[in-house]
Amino acid sequence: MKSMKRVLSVMACALLLGVIIIGAVSCSKKSGSAGGSGAALTPGKLPYSDGNTTLTMFVRNVSDRVTDFSYEKNAWTKAIVDATGIKLDITAASYTIANERINVMLSTGTYPDVIIHNIGMNDMNYYAKEGILQPMDENALMKWPNIKAAFEEFPAVFQRIRGTDGKIYALPDINDCFHCLYAYGRVWYYMPWMRDHGFKEPQTTAELEDYLRYVINNDMNKNGQKNAMGIAFNAGAIRNFISYFAKPFLPWVYGSYYGVALDGKTVVAQYRDPRFRDALKWMNSLYRQGFIVPDSFTMSGDQLKALWQSGTPRVAILAATWMNGFTDQGTERWINTFGLPAIEGPKGQRNASNAEPWTILGGRMFITDKVKNPELVYALYDYMQNFEVMLDGYIGPKGTAWTDPDPGTSSLAGGTPLYKLLISYGNDALNTVWDQANPMIRSSKFRLGEQATNTREAEQWLTTHSNDTALMNKLLADNSYPEQMWYRTSLANSKYAMSNDIFLPPIGMEEADNNRYADINAVLSPFLDTTFTEFVTGIRDINSDAAWNSYLAELDQLNQPEAIKILQKYIK
Repeated sequence: MKSMKRVLSVMACALLLGVIIIGAVSCSKKSGSAGGSGAALTPGKLPYSDGNTTLTMFVRNVSDRVTDFSYEKNAWTKAIVDATGIKLDITAASYTIANERINVMLSTGTYPDVIIHNIGMNDMNYYAKEGILQPMDENALMKWPNIKAAFEEFPAVFQRIRGTDGKIYALPDINDCFHCLYAYGRVWYYMPWMRDHGFKEPQTTAELEDYLRYVINNDMNKNGQKNAMGIAFNAGAIRNFISYFAKPFLPWVYGSYYGVALDGKTVVAQYRDPRFRDALKWMNSLYRQGFIVPDSFTMSGDQLKALWQSGTPRVAILAATWMNGFTDQGTERWINTFGLPAIEGPKGQRNASNAEPWTILGGRMFITDKVKNPELVYALYDYMQNFEVMLDGYIGPKGTAWTDPDPGTSSLAGGTPLYKLLISYGNDALNTVWDQANPMIRSSKFRLGEQATNTREAEQWLTTHSNDTALMNKLLADNSYPEQMWYRTSLANSKYAMSNDIFLPPIGMEEADNNRYADINAVLSPFLDTTFTEFVTGIRDINSDAAWNSYLAELDQLNQPEAIKILQKYIK
């Protein structure tokens, strides 16, 4: 039995939802072996097992709408077990403790047959070398139609699931989600204040300052009180705030890396760039003028939601990535929360909130050395990707959560729709889905294949700052409006997309380099967050050359240049 101590460095998830801890759950009494051996399986010929085989599985839960993954309590688990004949013994943990939970399993040898978790490339390589994660037979994978189609449509995924030995160690999770790609430095504004006080969307840093100045000096709610606030965010969104307000000065990278970019083939630390210093100077100016809520740097998510969602509007700008985490969908405040596209800086820089394009690709389903028949895992994964099966696990059961599209309608992309939602995402009944815990292949065709209604009305609402209550209520009742809002908001931002050439490619490091880089980053990363906050709030004087040079010297002392050299080694 293998034993080691290691902390997983896990990629961030598109959706950060509050979830509870879920203990081990068993779909049934264990029977048979971990995967069995059995005869070769035929794609589409169900069931794939006679019901006497059990796969043990760890699942990272990302949803507060899933509290139980067991066969007895979870509708989607029951459906896939009944269809495939493969019993599942599932242990699940919330997003917040999943790393700790799987780390204990891996270090004590108590890990399951299958791991459904976002294991990063360097950790994948480490556990592959230890013999815990097992390579997958590429030829065997290609006989499964959904897997083959995913590999053919998204060949770049191989950069994320191949180990340094060239072998495949993970089945992919693909989410070709436009608004997820544009989620790295995104802010929102309360539209009625702009509309009712004669403002249009700010296009430049100067125009945004003018609006914020007006906000804090005027009676925004027309109730005799000048108590409006400018920009608010929570402690967990500091990087999102920094990123949006840096982008008018340079193409600031926020994604798999933070403030680290490519200049041609050279890796550069953007947080040493004089242009980033100019961005911090501007942020400090906003703070000194009272445009930033001081408590933002320590505020909890619940506190921010209470502030943004308060009965009387209080805040002009919400500098958090996912506005739906801070305002309840289907409410007046929610539909009046609009995305603010990238703004232009004093030297003409205007950069959108896009991350690297391969952020939509990753490894999600891994097999360990405890599996006796890997093909059974391939079969289960492939079955999960069948269109109706995947949609049932993501949105909810057909007939209650979604259905076939109506004749003569169009999709979000303007073509023929693939499905029609009967409820908005996130309103499924408790434990009817896995939500986004199940690995999925969600192409742009799938994501934009939702039946869209009231498209002209949605465009009118999102582009004209309408005061039409009837129009607002019509869209509030439209299940397709949320996806239209996300798509159109991101489309407006995409005009200012940063070039893909600026992003570092997926990197799988050698073990020694990975350990050294992780050690440096463990100290450097929180230092950057703290120091940027101190510059913005004036604890450090961003206008002082001595203070800036002291910061650069501290970066040297923390071995930041060495971290850049390690990354540079892997840029061909």
